[in-house]
Amino acid sequence: MSSKILIVDDSKTTRNYLAHILRFAGYEVLEAVDGSQAIEILVSHPQNSSIRCIITDINMPVLDGITMIKRIRKELSLNLPIIVVTTVDERNEQRVAMESGASAYVIKPILPDSIIELVKQILEEGKG
Repeated sequence: MSSKILIVDDSKTTRNYLAHILRFAGYEVLEAVDGSQAIEILVSHPQNSSIRCIITDINMPVLDGITMIKRIRKELSLNLPIIVVTTVDERNEQRVAMESGASAYVIKPILPDSIIELVKQILEEGKG
């Protein structure tokens, strides 16, 4: 059984790119257009309790990535790994993401081999 990864990004292009890479690497992929939809997936669908990792953007409508991470950690008390993949290349934003509970922070664009290796490493470490 393959690990299930939840991709959270308002850009359909980015979701498709990451989903294609991860599916090719053997992962099962779920997608959400923003943090609100991701929370809904995590809370409302018990069959999705097997999600092993979240890959999220920061800047999204409705519920941004940082707020989503805080809610996942505090309200849902979930300790699964969360990888931030974003165009925001600012030290302060990275610090806030990591303090909020992100497991890794990566600047776009990210090469296919890099995201696959990062996901493998984070899943193996059980980092979350």
